[in-house]
Amino acid sequence: QILPQNKEEIMNEISIMMFPALTKDLYAFGKDRDLEKLKRTYDGLLSDVKAAGYVGTDMFAYETMIFGEDFVKERLAANGLIAASYIYFDKFAISSADFEKECLQNAKRAAETAKKLGAKVLMLVPSAHEGIEELSPSEIRKNLIANFTPVTAYAKTLVEHVVVEDTPDLRLCFCKASEVKEVLDNVSGLELVYDSG
Repeated sequence: QILPQNKEEIMNEISIMMFPALTKDLYAFGKDRDLEKLKRTYDGLLSDVKAAGYVGTDMFAYETMIFGEDFVKERLAANGLIAASYIYFDKFAISSADFEKECLQNAKRAAETAKKLGAKVLMLVPSAHEGIEELSPSEIRKNLIANFTPVTAYAKTLVEHVVVEDTPDLRLCFCKASEVKEVLDNVSGLELVYDSG
């Protein structure tokens, strides 16, 4: 038998992405700017995650941007949860010169935040940038390789796994197995999260 036989054992292996559950509350926050109310909602969600039997959360970088690293770390601990992974979005497909100027330091800070929260996994998610349609698929992958390389090298000194997700956006031409393999083969230490969706 590969899988554990009871729910408790299975749930001890599973973390959950809870940030999407905040969508309506973030919309309300955009209007009322009541950060304390949003913090209470967030803490309630963490409590629900724990009550449901999960070991931790797959955390979006937006969570620490909104609430602050210290608050998030403290509320995770108070609810008996871990940050299983830290998910960071950026324009990884822009030219390497632009990435170094605009994004590299932020990406490195994301790795540092992942370590501070105790996450063993840093997930790098490329976001399509304005003008991406003007680049060829091979240019996009060349940029992904150039930009993932220094971030992965730095992050690997801080966390166990640096991963990317296939098919984050069709415009990134990072969907077919051959496209993903080209990037993984050229970025030392980078691993794959397979998103079957």
